[in-house]
Amino acid sequence: MMKYFKIILLLSFIISFSQNKKIDSLELILDTHLQKDSVRVDVLNEIAFELYQNDKEKAIELIAEASIISDSLNYKKGKAENLYIAAKIHIVQYKLDQAKKETEQALKLFKAQNNKLGIAKSLNNIGAIYFFKNENDTALEYFYNALEINTDAKDNLVKADTYNKLGVIFNNKKKIKDALNYYKKAVNIYEKLKDFRNQSKVLNNIGIIYIYTKEYNKAFDIYEKCIIINKKNNDNFLLANSYNNLGSIFLGKKKYNKAFFYFSKGLQINLGINNYLGICSSENGLGEALINLKRLNEAVIHLKNSEKIATKYSILQYQVEISKLFSDLYYTKKKYRKSLFYYKKYKKYYDSVFRVGTDNRFSILEKKYKFKEKELRAKEKEIKLIEQVKKTNEKLDKTKEQVTLAGITLIVLLVAFIFILYYSRIKRLSTEYQKISLEQKLLRSQMKPHFVFNSLSVLQGIVLQKEYRKAHTYISKFSRLLRKILENSREEIVNLETELSIIENYIFLRDMSSIHSQCTHKITVAKNIDVKNIFIPPMIVQPIVENAFEHGFVESNKKYLLEIDFKFKDKNLICTITDNGKGLYNKINSNNSEKKSISSTILLERLHLFSTKYKKEYSLKIIDRKEFGKQGTKVILLIPHKIIKND
Repeated sequence: MMKYFKIILLLSFIISFSQNKKIDSLELILDTHLQKDSVRVDVLNEIAFELYQNDKEKAIELIAEASIISDSLNYKKGKAENLYIAAKIHIVQYKLDQAKKETEQALKLFKAQNNKLGIAKSLNNIGAIYFFKNENDTALEYFYNALEINTDAKDNLVKADTYNKLGVIFNNKKKIKDALNYYKKAVNIYEKLKDFRNQSKVLNNIGIIYIYTKEYNKAFDIYEKCIIINKKNNDNFLLANSYNNLGSIFLGKKKYNKAFFYFSKGLQINLGINNYLGICSSENGLGEALINLKRLNEAVIHLKNSEKIATKYSILQYQVEISKLFSDLYYTKKKYRKSLFYYKKYKKYYDSVFRVGTDNRFSILEKKYKFKEKELRAKEKEIKLIEQVKKTNEKLDKTKEQVTLAGITLIVLLVAFIFILYYSRIKRLSTEYQKISLEQKLLRSQMKPHFVFNSLSVLQGIVLQKEYRKAHTYISKFSRLLRKILENSREEIVNLETELSIIENYIFLRDMSSIHSQCTHKITVAKNIDVKNIFIPPMIVQPIVENAFEHGFVESNKKYLLEIDFKFKDKNLICTITDNGKGLYNKINSNNSEKKSISSTILLERLHLFSTKYKKEYSLKIIDRKEFGKQGTKVILLIPHKIIKND
């Protein structure tokens, strides 16, 4: 029964996200608007899209008329939609090469118009085509690209359709947890839009998971609900799919008469709408049910019907299933030569479908997109911080207006009292504004795109050199640094042990990424410092270390030395950073002096905030070692801190 798991999923890719209730009103517009213009093209395309599953012949007629008018008007938007819908029809007919050609033409037109929604829809189409060709990794890449494009387009229906397709891909890979996650995202969107038909589509796919996990009662409840929705919407395509899935449930429960009943109902509907994939699914299900009922001659008829379609359209997934069923059937009939013949075909098709080497690329693509998702969340956080800054500014402006009005209308003593009151409030809001601004600046400074890009480029080079042990070390350090940076961006203070870990990881990566020079570093911590109990502002030393690498260690083929020393003297935490790089005076003349000045300003602002809160002194001294007859820069940093002892 589990062999149906992959087969059933094929049907999920050719289900649209529209409702047939629109058709009557659209046809009324078409009957009254006889002028051959862009309006008529748009209506023709929309009706064709609504009909392409259940009435392909009429949809093709409408597409043909829309194409002629679009060409005569040079209406590129209508032509792009026309090609996109034509491709959808040919996907249902399993004419995949033709569908791919039409979708690529549509994609080119959508890109020329900078139509983000059209681009996302086209990428979904191409992904579905590659799925049918059993190229899951390529399909996954197209779906991820569609999601990324749709971040700008912000069309929830297209996004939900992509989530559903991703769910099918991960379901096919038997990554059940990931599949359910994407399905739930799609269901949530459809629920908000009150799109019950598409909700039924995704529930149908969730039911497939329950069939796979042998939770047949849960699956049965889902399909009963889907059948009610599909009948209400007069959607024969989804209705037939639900009947086939019910048949699969009863195959799993070994109730073969009931399985035969539901597959028969599915076949009747699929024949009526000329749905090739649905017909194959129904015929295979009937064949398996009849084999188990010992009605072998009848089973042969159904399997041959399915084999004819699968062979004609090269549907590998069904060819795998049909060959296996024929092998079992002829074995039961004691025709061992024929059984062996079909078993060899089964192995050949199976190896084609589940070919070796795709899982690795699939895993890389999955990890790559999850990393992009983290970047998107970081951007969203930055946007929220900007909005908070804006709101705080508005509060400040409003408060200042109130102070001004109070000064005009009230007597001097009352004005003085109110002024003190509001001055305190302004100061508090100003502090909040400064804190939010600095958090925003810190977040921006942490995830420097060029650093991430360079680090990944170095990693790529290491992998291509087949230095796997080195790659493993690099990935470990790089991921640890990113995780620490992201975690600590939310914290007001971190212990010195965490800060030292970030510095070590950062220096390691910078040193590994350098191909022209080498850096030796030394970090010393005084014995009277407990690195676990002393807490400081996060990322307070790293910008200084970064400046040393960025602006000090610039000469090729030179060995550099970086020394970082932490001391605790007179209840003050002092950090000294010394390098033998370019030197301060030479740095001032460089093109990046303004950037360094901004970095120092941000650092001083943060030190001032923490100094005020924890009543600790702070200072920042930058000295050119040239004054002492040496090369390089020395930075002496007095860090405000807090001691928290853990019991």
